[in-house]
Amino acid sequence: MLNSRHVYPLLIVLALLITACASSRPSVNLAASSPPLDETQTMDTPLPSPAAPSVTPTPGTWLTYTNSEYGFSFSYPPHWTIEKRDALPNFLWLHHQQRPTLKVDIAFKRITEEVMIQRTGVGAGDVVRQGTVLFFAREVPRDVLIYEGKVKAVHYNNAQEIRVDGLAFTLSCDDGNVAVGYELIDLGVDIQEEVDDIVQSFEYIP
Repeated sequence: MLNSRHVYPLLIVLALLITACASSRPSVNLAASSPPLDETQTMDTPLPSPAAPSVTPTPGTWLTYTNSEYGFSFSYPPHWTIEKRDALPNFLWLHHQQRPTLKVDIAFKRITEEVMIQRTGVGAGDVVRQGTVLFFAREVPRDVLIYEGKVKAVHYNNAQEIRVDGLAFTLSCDDGNVAVGYELIDLGVDIQEEVDDIVQSFEYIP
């Protein structure tokens, strides 16, 4: 039987042998053994890219209409033209150059004026409210006339008077191309967004 004098030296030798074996094993470099992440790889599932915003001309390319008598102005793209009639000084019409039958009707007056600017006559279809726009920095409802799935007109405040600080306006957009036929007329999203931008550009002038 081994006594304690013989056991302790054996344990010390055994411990030295285990340490030597462990130190002789090659070390593993985890960074070197794993391939580097490609720049396009991510740890999380990538989110779908948001839809690209619609591109509109910068303000510098837009034209400005100014009415010093009534104290307001608005901007419009260069491919629209303004029609004014001496017999109807409270009305303006914007016509699309590539689609002349497409127009924006703009009527205005002072609230104290006895002038009829209310729109009369609306085509067939259902009026559906689709959001709001900012007109003179105030929210105004946006109503769309839809017939057989096509947008026939856009009326702001349902083409009723919009009163702001002593002035009243009516605003709408439609296409009067009777040659094509009412059933085929459709105001696309790009047209609607452009007209919305025109309406939202109104501002006071000193």
